Amino acid sequence: MHQDEGDSDSRLWGFLTPLDRARLKRMDFKLDKRAYTIGRYRGHDFRLPWSTICKTHCVVEWDGIKSPESIVKITDLSLHGTYLNGKLIGKKKCALLRDGDEISFLACCAEDQAQYRYVYRQLTPGQHVVTLDLVYKLGKEIGRGAYATVFKEPIIRSVVRMQSKSFGGTGSASL
Repeated sequence: MHQDEGDSDSRLWGFLTPLDRARLKRMDFKLDKRAYTIGRYRGHDFRLPWSTICKTHCVVEWDGIKSPESIVKITDLSLHGTYLNGKLIGKKKCALLRDGDEISFLACCAEDQAQYRYVYRQLTPGQHVVTLDLVYKLGKEIGRGAYATVFKEPIIRSVVRMQSKSFGGTGSASL
């Protein structure tokens, strides 16, 4: 049950945008619902049909506060693991989500890993979200280091250095 990409962002508190946007749709989190279940089960809010995804993989939950200081958490309910920025959250453990965090539904070393990876975007009222993917088309990840992730850009050749330094809860990107 993926939401349409045309859904008005003013009605959302956040969304997960896939790295593989050619094959996958964005998962929109609407203001009228605070918790969303993701997994292989057809009855969940968002269904990921791969065999490596657990029936109930994780839950993304918002505290309901309509401000930039609102809290969103992800709870890992899977056997195979849910990863936040490359680190395992742990079964029945939760972690805070911040704008720009990367969620992976499979260990980062898996083949065709882009299909399992999403970037979280926070859209609570009053918060202006500038996303790198609005300016650049991010292709397959080709490298990762302590301070940056390198993506292949399939059409235009350019280098984008993504820094994960956090100043006031936001990361930065530079050319």
